[in-house]
Amino acid sequence: MQEMDFTATLAGVARTDDGFTAHLAPNWVQGRAGFGGLVAALGLAAIRADSGLDWTLRSLSVAFVGPAVGDLSIQARKLRQGRTAAFWQADVLAGGEVGTTVTAGL
Repeated sequence: MQEMDFTATLAGVARTDDGFTAHLAPNWVQGRAGFGGLVAALGLAAIRADSGLDWTLRSLSVAFVGPAVGDLSIQARKLRQGRTAAFWQADVLAGGEVGTTVTAGL
């Protein structure tokens, strides 16, 4: 598979009927897992796209549960939203298993 840079990888996040898809190319993998910063950015990109909010990112919590490489699916959901703050979570799945959970405070 062709190598992809950071910007192309983020631009590759695509909406599907039940969430988002993304691909993490081999040049973004160390051992069995993708580079954490990029995997977290993919989760945040899905949160931004699903929420439609361009609010300032106030907090970000990332749990690397398992490997997230290759073809990924991302499911984002609103946890809570008020007038001035919102909390969203995205699960980044590889092979149907959660690889990373991203929680963002906006």
